Amino acid sequence: VRRIERMKMRHWASVWGVYTSPAYRRRGYSRALLEGAIALARTWGGVEMIGIAASANAPEAIGLYESVGFVAWGREPNVTRVGQNTYDEIHLAMSL
Repeated sequence: VRRIERMKMRHWASVWGVYTSPAYRRRGYSRALLEGAIALARTWGGVEMIGIAASANAPEAIGLYESVGFVAWGREPNVTRVGQNTYDEIHLAMSL
């Protein structure tokens, strides 16, 4: 989690790079990580919003993010390319 430092965006924090290896999924690690990141962002004076994004082909991640309070607000088409495949990204935000 990081605070966005640009003057007009200092009220935002952003979570990036959440990943759990398949062998360790469904054990609560990502939930604990997210809850810790949210708790940390709440300690930063002036931070009112926190954002996160996930690949549209990762419904489990999106479901986890929504279960801790994030709300989807937009879809960025074809933003990630892996080999010849492109994937949309879902953007989510939470008011702190």
